[in-house]
Amino acid sequence: MTLLKSVWIGPGCTPKGTSVPPEAALFGNKYELDNVIAFVDRNYLQTDGWSEHVMPLDPLRPKWESFGWATYEIDGHDFDQIIGAVEMAKRARGRPHMIVARTIKGKGVSFMENDNKWHGTPPTREEYERAIGELRSAVQADSPRIRGRAD
Repeated sequence: MTLLKSVWIGPGCTPKGTSVPPEAALFGNKYELDNVIAFVDRNYLQTDGWSEHVMPLDPLRPKWESFGWATYEIDGHDFDQIIGAVEMAKRARGRPHMIVARTIKGKGVSFMENDNKWHGTPPTREEYERAIGELRSAVQADSPRIRGRAD
């Protein structure tokens, strides 16, 4: 059995090279580290604001492909796409894998979606209760699809 390694990268870390410096990306390809599956959370927000204003990254997929990584682009909120990309990566051989997951920061919480304020600010108790209420309502509304996954 192959031991899989996963790496999670945020949008603010990508241009700085703090999560995966270019040397590490090149190393992964040179040594055919096909047991590495990395995810970049492409939500376009970082501590300093919108990533495209701070340091534009798009198009991100071809950048990783240029390092020799097998690269997949998915909706990071769609479990079927996440599972599908991981399964494809597990079957592919000869190089590491990057999954670019397009997401919305704060997805499902009306007052947090795409609001950079929440990058490092904890909610008050009232905000927390409201957020949990919204998320529970969303899960209950989608529960037939979620329950179907467990069958």
